[in-house]
Amino acid sequence: MVGTGLILLGAAARLVLSPGEAEFSWVPAERDSSERVPTSLEEVRRAVSVGLARRAVAERPLQANERVDPNAAPAEELERLPGIGPAKAFAIVDDREIHGPYVTLEDLRRVPGIGPAVLERIAPHITLRPSRVGRRHGRGRAGARSGPVDLNAAGIGRLAGLPGIGTARAESIVAYRARNGRFGSVQELLEVPGIGEGILRGLQGLVEVR
Repeated sequence: MVGTGLILLGAAARLVLSPGEAEFSWVPAERDSSERVPTSLEEVRRAVSVGLARRAVAERPLQANERVDPNAAPAEELERLPGIGPAKAFAIVDDREIHGPYVTLEDLRRVPGIGPAVLERIAPHITLRPSRVGRRHGRGRAGARSGPVDLNAAGIGRLAGLPGIGTARAESIVAYRARNGRFGSVQELLEVPGIGEGILRGLQGLVEVR
């Protein structure tokens, strides 16, 4: 993880100090099937900023008495759990969006890569709070999602599909969340660069904070 952070910092420094536009080849640090590869200098800088913010969260040491809720935590928070790297963290997020919230600790066994050994390691750091989102809000057989999007748990891909958002604003939401912590209300979206009253009105009923 430290190596990844150093690589991203080096890339950021080269971009900031670069005298002009250049050709870039960029591979996102985090997997998100709906994210496209950035091509312009500004997009690359934004991707580096979001990646660094995510890594800062993921690399924060997990305290002995700290608990993480797999029904609400974003992937970068889940990655802090022992034995959970980026791939398993994203798998947890994908699974809860497809199949609904985890009711018991054993439900995490349905996530690929999480077996008895991993479950035993993460058990002391897991809390399962009651979720207001039932399994009906998962994706059906056709893959369609329903129900409000949780601003504190959704990844860039799902946020980008909201009206008026798109990839750039979705990245800004994730970066804001990484810097400032969980959203306390939907209204707090107005603090995110690029989101104004008009966009917020269009999101009423489509997003929530849990």
